[in-house]
Amino acid sequence: MRKTRIIALCAALAITAGVFTACRAALAQGGFDRGAQAFDARQFLTWYYEEGPWRSPVNRWGPSNWVTGFSENPADRPTYEDIETIMNFASLAMSARARTPWYMVVVTDYETQVLLHQADRPGTPRGVSRGTVKVLIFSEWLLYEDVRTDTVMTFFPREGYINAGIMSAYINMAAIALGYSVRQYMTLSHPWPALGERWSELEFLLDGRFYTWGSTGERFNTENMKFANALVIGRLDPTVESGTTVALRPHNWSFWDPAGSPAVLTPRQPPRAIVLADIPDGVYTGTGRGYYGSITVQVTVANGAITGIHVTDHSETPAFMTLAAGGIIPQILEGQRIQGIDVVTGATAVSEGIINAVTNALRQ
Repeated sequence: MRKTRIIALCAALAITAGVFTACRAALAQGGFDRGAQAFDARQFLTWYYEEGPWRSPVNRWGPSNWVTGFSENPADRPTYEDIETIMNFASLAMSARARTPWYMVVVTDYETQVLLHQADRPGTPRGVSRGTVKVLIFSEWLLYEDVRTDTVMTFFPREGYINAGIMSAYINMAAIALGYSVRQYMTLSHPWPALGERWSELEFLLDGRFYTWGSTGERFNTENMKFANALVIGRLDPTVESGTTVALRPHNWSFWDPAGSPAVLTPRQPPRAIVLADIPDGVYTGTGRGYYGSITVQVTVANGAITGIHVTDHSETPAFMTLAAGGIIPQILEGQRIQGIDVVTGATAVSEGIINAVTNALRQ
């Protein structure tokens, strides 16, 4: 087992960053015998396919408790040495122009992991175990300038999300190479708190912390960072079937064949402007993507004005739909417009779904 873990870790390092120091150390310790040949990083890929460490833990209800898929044995928790290896490996990642506006916090004690899980997903059963650690990724670019304590950086959510994804991928690879499994919680998709706003409940994790800007070495306070997403790392419980053994892993990719279908770039056309005076009287139906699924609305138009908007079908949590509809629909009816509508704090995705559904209805 030790031999396999050393091979996998060295291969992961070699694939991603060309770092061979750890592999030389493994050789010195008798980790594997390569003879006079250069190390072959493809060994990691073969091991990855054949051993199946990509299987993620399942989350489902058990007879009397929530089954996480992770071992409950504290002895299976990643060691501090392994955590340092994983986090140092992830720190090799660089975004464009060596920008590094992120900070990661590793939580090892079980009680705080449970507390953080409830902060992220209130009312849900625990998603961690006594054999896990939780890594939280924060980003500088996910806060609006007007809620910052300084304006060193700008609100740049696209780059902030990309950086969080890069860090998650590196952490996954290193953890897998060391024999652990990872489950990621996509906090960015939750409707709370609203995009660009602070998550004050989690800011205690950043007290007195600083991060370094990779291109210049400058240090900045982490107080302007926002929680992006979390990863739980641990060993699989051998008595619990892993989630991916009952799920498809489709090959959703293909090669582009220029001979079979010549490339033609179609210029993007601006969306057709909505002119209420040009829309005949009637009831129009439209759909928009919400948080959990499609939102369907019926929009009534009479004498060049929107006279009614009713949500007819949705999959959202009733409280969030009530909150969003109560804030969005009156704005549209009073302003007789769709552009410039303020989304409802705490129900951003549902608000946007309603706005897009009304827009879709009026563009038919």
